[in-house]
Amino acid sequence: MSFDHSLTTTVRLKADTTEDQVAEAVWPLAEYFGLKRDGVLGNHNHSRIIFEIEPAGEGRKNLYIYTCGDVTGRYRDSIGKTAQNLAPLVDEAASFILKNFDTADLENAIERIRFGPSEELIETLARTEAGMAAMKSLENCLGETEMKAVKAILARPIGDPVSDPIGNALALRRSAAELLTLAQSIDGLVPYSVTHRHEYGASTYLAWAKEVPNEDEAVAILHCEYEPDKGEELAIGTDFSIDELTGVSAQFRLPDRAQKKSPIRSKS
Repeated sequence: MSFDHSLTTTVRLKADTTEDQVAEAVWPLAEYFGLKRDGVLGNHNHSRIIFEIEPAGEGRKNLYIYTCGDVTGRYRDSIGKTAQNLAPLVDEAASFILKNFDTADLENAIERIRFGPSEELIETLARTEAGMAAMKSLENCLGETEMKAVKAILARPIGDPVSDPIGNALALRRSAAELLTLAQSIDGLVPYSVTHRHEYGASTYLAWAKEVPNEDEAVAILHCEYEPDKGEELAIGTDFSIDELTGVSAQFRLPDRAQKKSPIRSKS
């Protein structure tokens, strides 16, 4: 079954990459569209495979690929083979962006096929793309003021995770606390504790609500049946703060407390 598509990518190549190497790497795509070996780097109907060298002095080479038109599912295999071929030739991780214009499934209408010189770089790219998608989603639902606040928090530099892992982790926790506080200013949700006391002990749950939950609302979040006729009880409180939930408060981080000297206890 065929579908109307577009495929794009722009990736930085290693400085010593040759046009012959690129031609060989992208051959699976070129072959699908019926291009000849000697014409792979050029235009053919709706398929373009372009190899560009940036202005002298920068020492960089970019590969830009674009295709469009009707293709079958077999084309996805050609993309995968091309991604594998390009991996040893590229200086950084990149993505093929494959768009299906005929599907009604909007969530899967765009597919990213990532490739790169190492799994670590590919994973970093995946996280970056996920973050960009999340930011785009936020821009669609937050006001300009709130969006500026989010970007300011996320733009703060994080130090070297090797030399100061604890300090960096705390910086991230503080950013998380600020983001939760910002979210709270928008939706008004406050953290409440719901403790269910039963014959086996007690189970405590976390509930976010604008007001103190009533008994019916509290029961709705329990993982088991509430049976007050058997002497079970519910306790609802405001035991948690955002600082406590995110680990910003040193008082509630056990590693920090363990570093402090234990108080000397007198013998009775």
